[in-house]
Amino acid sequence: AIRSGEIAVLAECSEIELERSRQRNPQLIDQFEILRMPPMASGLVAPLLEQYLTSQAKDLSVDGLALRQLVELLEVFQPQMAFPGKGFHFVDWLGQQKAGKREHLRSADMAQAFSRFSGLPVQLLAEDTPLPAAKVAEALREGVVGQDDATQVCGEMVARFKARLQDPQ
Repeated sequence: AIRSGEIAVLAECSEIELERSRQRNPQLIDQFEILRMPPMASGLVAPLLEQYLTSQAKDLSVDGLALRQLVELLEVFQPQMAFPGKGFHFVDWLGQQKAGKREHLRSADMAQAFSRFSGLPVQLLAEDTPLPAAKVAEALREGVVGQDDATQVCGEMVARFKARLQDPQ
């Protein structure tokens, strides 16, 4: 069915994933036409996600600022995946979460939604929420016993990361 064109498959994978798939089942992989695409520039992703939302998630709409915020969050917190796939993955997940409920996401809602999607704390994601190093270190100390200096350094590093500052050393 694949060879005859009855079934069309679109997949996104890394070169390593493709090679592993080829090692496991070379006859199957040889049935596909492999197209190597250059990475998509992040500036092109928001309009593409808007089109995808319109076609795939009829009850869900996201304003332009929230889509740009999503692209930035995905770029920073999911560097191991490529665009546009990771954006489509988020939209699909969001559509499942909101199934049957009409909703419009604004920028203020995006950090909450991405927090649920990724498991990262919203305080780390929301740009309008300050994250003091001392608070991060205190939270880390709850799970790490006897490493006060290390938790303090980690707290400072996380706070710098959130503020998008580079380590001067």
